[in-house]
Amino acid sequence: MGFPAVLLLLLGLIAAAEASGDHHDHTLHVSAPHASYSCPEGANVTLLCTDSGALAQPKDRVQHFWLYTPHGDQRCHDHSHPRGLKNPHGNRSVGVVYGTQEKTFFVTLLDLKQEDQGRYCCISLDLQPKDHHKASLQQTAHNHVLLTITPRRNDTRCSMFVPPSQSMFNSPTHTHTHFTFKHNNQILTAIFKKIW
Repeated sequence: MGFPAVLLLLLGLIAAAEASGDHHDHTLHVSAPHASYSCPEGANVTLLCTDSGALAQPKDRVQHFWLYTPHGDQRCHDHSHPRGLKNPHGNRSVGVVYGTQEKTFFVTLLDLKQEDQGRYCCISLDLQPKDHHKASLQQTAHNHVLLTITPRRNDTRCSMFVPPSQSMFNSPTHTHTHFTFKHNNQILTAIFKKIW
């Protein structure tokens, strides 16, 4: 690979890094302690997400909600709540319970069925209070977890899988990515600083 080809490869990597992230000034982030859960039918599971970072203004409030799609490789869509609920606040009679505890928010699904398998998107909204019962959206943050349902068995415990480490192109914080390419006796080094 010649020096011009290495330079083009480097420029392509930098362009991919810039294109892969959201360029926002916000500092609210949502992380999922577990990337996926595997549970047998009939089990109960609590899917977790955690807020970090700061709100846009000190008096803002955070609203959490969960969306669902049965397709693990697709994004969640508005108004598609777990188990088809129209009310995003949960309904114990259909086995969906929402809650928060400090910076963690969760959805608990009771008596899992095969139809519960899919992608669950956890979303935080930073809302600035306005007039009575009105608010202005300041920023959003989201993440997702995958739920796989296995056949019923005697053991109703779920397995949880930790997300892979952050890739250099998908870090939610300030990053310095250092590329070094050696070709013959020439060393091409680029330092790329990315802020999202």
